[in-house]
Amino acid sequence: MSAPYHVTAVNVVSHGRLWLHFVDGAAGELDVSESLRGPVFEVARTVAGFGQVSIDPEGHTVCWPGGADLAPDVLHRAVSDGTDIATARDALTREMQARLDEIIAADAA
Repeated sequence: MSAPYHVTAVNVVSHGRLWLHFVDGAAGELDVSESLRGPVFEVARTVAGFGQVSIDPEGHTVCWPGGADLAPDVLHRAVSDGTDIATARDALTREMQARLDEIIAADAA
């Protein structure tokens, strides 16, 4: 069974904005422009390059030429919660840290 955050469809809405559909049925439009940082996203930051978005068959997320991709769990969380990518990423980080703290506490007991 695939993870609920696997991307099954992607369409460019406008430069920096994607419409995403996930295997669990979640779908929506998301502004990804603020996440296209660093040299790996150089092509994706251009209008022509952004339009080359596709789905990575191994990572099940959106990707661009040159190996640039975005974390599918963060994209899914942002679409599902109706938030931006930074808010979704921060929420997932807090949840993972809480789980890790629980594991460490249980191991220490």
